[in-house]
Amino acid sequence: MEPEQGKEYILKKDLSTKGLLEYPDVFADIGNVCLFGGKKYIRPENLELCPQQTVYKEADGALHEHRGDIRMRLKENGLELAILHVENQSELSNIMPLRDMGYVYSGYQEQIRRLKDINRKTGLFYGMKEIGEDQKLHPVVSLILYYGTDEWMGPSCLMDMLDLPSEERDHWLSIVQDYKIHLIDLGRQSDELVSQYESDLWYIIKCLKCGKDKEKYKSFLTEGIGRRMDHPEAVIDMITAFAGKTKAKLLAEQIINQQRDKGGDCTMYSFLDYFEEVGLEKGIERGIEQGIQQGIERGIEQGIERGMKEGMEKGQEKIYYRMFSNNRTPEDISEFTGDPVDYLNELHEKYLAAVREENKYET
Repeated sequence: MEPEQGKEYILKKDLSTKGLLEYPDVFADIGNVCLFGGKKYIRPENLELCPQQTVYKEADGALHEHRGDIRMRLKENGLELAILHVENQSELSNIMPLRDMGYVYSGYQEQIRRLKDINRKTGLFYGMKEIGEDQKLHPVVSLILYYGTDEWMGPSCLMDMLDLPSEERDHWLSIVQDYKIHLIDLGRQSDELVSQYESDLWYIIKCLKCGKDKEKYKSFLTEGIGRRMDHPEAVIDMITAFAGKTKAKLLAEQIINQQRDKGGDCTMYSFLDYFEEVGLEKGIERGIEQGIQQGIERGIEQGIERGMKEGMEKGQEKIYYRMFSNNRTPEDISEFTGDPVDYLNELHEKYLAAVREENKYET
């Protein structure tokens, strides 16, 4: 199924990314990895979600409103330290530096408004100075998270947007203040950097890095088997929104509910029955056996790798037969694997014949 087109598709992607990043552990994770080199400087419990819109007054007294994606107030011991802003971007923008300047500007203006309100209530008035000399503002830091499949070719700083006379360019560069955005191109981050993510955002970035490469995607699925999902609904919302697969989302939600009914954690393994990687079952069993002697972690990793190879090379028909026995239609399977429906229909007919006439297939 092709992704939905137009504004509705973009809106679904934007809403899904906001849904995941509003979780403090995910928001803290992106800040720690991209701003502080993986150090745990931002703690989820120190984050407070702010309204998306900021309202402030200009010097002329006119009210203004600026709306962004996700803003968090970073506090420690009850004291505000900074305002952190994350803007999700799934498409290229040729005015991103100016937009980002607006987010930062409105964040500072909002602080000035709050200080003025405090001063007014306590009877302080500073006239043209507006705030007291001892009243300092907190940093406003903005991150642009780019989820696009194409490399970011838009401007990354204000200078990229300016048309400067070539004969006087050096002169203008010396007097015009530049502004550079914190652009995070998630799909092109290094593997070393991605390994530092501890939240569910790891699933999204790994999926983006796979692109349309099926082998990378299979490897990603197996890599995430032992990794617990803290917010499975938000992860699935985001992955299926970007892929434009509404039906897949409904099936995944059923799995999440079934897993919760069992009282267990939701991991990528919870979803494997709906992917081509069902053939990993043998590999996992072997991995556990080897793990008794060589260490569970190493054994499972080796077992999964072997199971992938065997499951894909020798067990493909058996994999699909098992899915058919669980009432999965060729269309369902095609939705997840990308295999042609005609091919899956042929396998389905063979499966039905085996069950109905020969009864040779054992579930």
